[in-house]
Amino acid sequence: MLDTTAPTTRRELSKAERRQRIVEAATSLLRENGFDGVSMLQIADRADVSPATVYNLFQTKAAVLQQVFDSDLSEYERLVEAARARDALDRIFKAIDVAAALYRGDPGFYRAMAQLHRGSAPRPAIAEPRIGFWQRMVAAAQADGRLLLSADPQLLGVTLSQTIRGAFSEWAGGVISAERLAEETAYGFALALLAYAAPDASDDLTARLRKLEAALTARDRHEKAG
Repeated sequence: MLDTTAPTTRRELSKAERRQRIVEAATSLLRENGFDGVSMLQIADRADVSPATVYNLFQTKAAVLQQVFDSDLSEYERLVEAARARDALDRIFKAIDVAAALYRGDPGFYRAMAQLHRGSAPRPAIAEPRIGFWQRMVAAAQADGRLLLSADPQLLGVTLSQTIRGAFSEWAGGVISAERLAEETAYGFALALLAYAAPDASDDLTARLRKLEAALTARDRHEKAG
């Protein structure tokens, strides 16, 4: 019997390596040119593969971008999990800080992502997995005893996602800074979560609200003075 395991494995590894190069090429092009400035031909050229290879592996530009956004979300989730947090409720707010740091560190890529939110590109590739992320975060806080079981994690997760998405759009448009994005999002989250806070979490969220109110008021004064 012929042993075909090694050649098959090599072919699969080569295929995976080409896919990764294509995803990395698309990511860098999005960062540099925005969504409208990225084509399948440009992706192929940047990845050093033939256009036929890109089409064979992904079929469409939307499929390439889906993988780009999936990879970004996976890295974001890894960073959130690695962040030091007191409990699952605190981790929700740490997730805001992680997001703001990513936006600040890679504005070109995330502003290109904002173009997809506003345009006709495959918005579900961005929005739906991220809504799921916040829904899981709410469910984890319930399991941790920090949010009441009466809360609906599906609906509350959508609310959190809409809150950060609104601030993200303003940041992408240059209206607010990444720092203000983090503070405004955290304030909106605290307001939404306070309605479902377990007794021992209510005081923590109220204290967080007071601190954020002071920070936002001070930022308003500073921005008006500037």
